[in-house]
Amino acid sequence: MKRANFKTIYVTVICLIITLLCGCNLFVTDKDKFYMDKNLVTTLSDIDIEKSGRDIIIPAKVGDTTVSKIYLADPYFAWIDSLDVSKVKELESFTIIFI
Repeated sequence: MKRANFKTIYVTVICLIITLLCGCNLFVTDKDKFYMDKNLVTTLSDIDIEKSGRDIIIPAKVGDTTVSKIYLADPYFAWIDSLDVSKVKELESFTIIFI
C-alpha cells in the first residue's frame, strides 16, 4: 500500500515538473537572437551575442523574412569569434564595421 502511494506521488511530481518546464520560455528562436532592420526589411542589423554565443551561424531566414543583406556596425561585434554565413543563400552584401 505504501509502495503504491510512493509511486503515485513520484509520478505526480514528475508530471508537475514537466508541466512547469513546458510552460517556461526555455527555447531561444532565431527571432530572439537576430534582429532585422525596421527600415530595410531584408537587412540583418543586430545579433544578440549573449543568446547566440561567440561562434555565430547566421540562418537563411529570421522568422518569415529572408536575409539578403548583413550590416553590423558596432564595437560590440568585436566579441564575435566566428561568423558563418554559409546558410544564407541569397546574400547580396555583407558589411561589418568595428568602430
